[in-house]
Amino acid sequence: MRKVIVLSLCLLLLVACQGGSSQEQQIDPRVRLDADKTYTVEYWDVEPPGVMDPRGEYRGKVEELVLDFCNEHPGIQVNMRWLSWTEAQQELEQALKKGTPPDLWGDWAGIAYYHGLQIPAEIWLEDEELLTPAGAKAARQGGQTWAWPRWIWPRGLLALHSQWDELDVVTAQWDWRELAECLEETDFYLQINDWNGEFSTQALQAATGYGYGQWGGQELHEVFAALELLRQEGLIDQSTEYQEITQGTNMLGGFAPALVTWMAENMDQEEVVLLPVPGISGGNTFVPCSASNLIQFRQEEYKGDDHSKATALVAQHLATNQGAVAELLWAAPAWEQANWTPDLPPWYCTFLEETMEKKVPLYSLSSKGRARENEFRDKINAVLADFWAGKADAQDVAYRLEKLQ
Repeated sequence: MRKVIVLSLCLLLLVACQGGSSQEQQIDPRVRLDADKTYTVEYWDVEPPGVMDPRGEYRGKVEELVLDFCNEHPGIQVNMRWLSWTEAQQELEQALKKGTPPDLWGDWAGIAYYHGLQIPAEIWLEDEELLTPAGAKAARQGGQTWAWPRWIWPRGLLALHSQWDELDVVTAQWDWRELAECLEETDFYLQINDWNGEFSTQALQAATGYGYGQWGGQELHEVFAALELLRQEGLIDQSTEYQEITQGTNMLGGFAPALVTWMAENMDQEEVVLLPVPGISGGNTFVPCSASNLIQFRQEEYKGDDHSKATALVAQHLATNQGAVAELLWAAPAWEQANWTPDLPPWYCTFLEETMEKKVPLYSLSSKGRARENEFRDKINAVLADFWAGKADAQDVAYRLEKLQ
């Protein structure tokens, strides 16, 4: 029996050691490509739904960038596979389980550190200062830069430009008191979509600069005290559905970035305005934002350091030259020197530029972190539901959220 136990322990140690080396395989960033060899890079990307890409231009723009790269690097071929929006994540999960993921994955969820087969981008990045502050935040996890950031979407409050053209709040460090004054002066109210904590999360991130499960103290209490006061004064209302703001009677807080793209397609660009989420009086105001990255993987049957470098060259080209793609999505590139000449309303460009500097990732940066975040979302939903129904005051909500964390 003792021999069996010893043998079992040895086998477990062997598997553990193999698993550790699998995740920490050393790659030489100075490796040279073989001039007599043709490298084939497998790149999977996702076709966004029409609400995010109403003109259907995303795929064509990306394929154009890939063609430009291949023309500049005749020794590297890129095989593109386009996946549907609803099936992409499942396809990737299956490939990872088999140990055969693509060399390059177009991630739309903003996850930087994803899997043990992932290759950190910092292996190849010689100068991380090329990233904007927002781009760096979107790609770092555990002290390493894991992904190649593509672009970022700011979150905020949606309104009609005609309601706010007299107010200088786009770049101001405004707070909830100033928002209340604006609502009273213009006879509007703020319509909240707080499904799954969508708006409350943005408000807490704007005030604290921290993501899920990292809120507490004065900022947490002040945010809900402000929301409670606005609710009592009839300046704010909550609904689980998106409301029409095109009638000029209310603002909207808590929405998917795709809604801005849809409104830009269906309305005059000058009509839509995106305002920052208010912060805490006397403190910094951060910009909650979603991100999109490129993730590099290796396979269980490793193709070699030179193949990994070829993939990294593709990733860097796509990530740093997607300024035109970002504009299609009303987003901002994550690179300082990106080719970005947006034909967007000046007020929106100003907000995007501020987002590059003061952005806080809206989601966790790892697959495990995302799982913890979803679990936390489920717990806070009951608390938020009580708050919006008037069954819990600001002090009670703050206490319950702190207890959950």
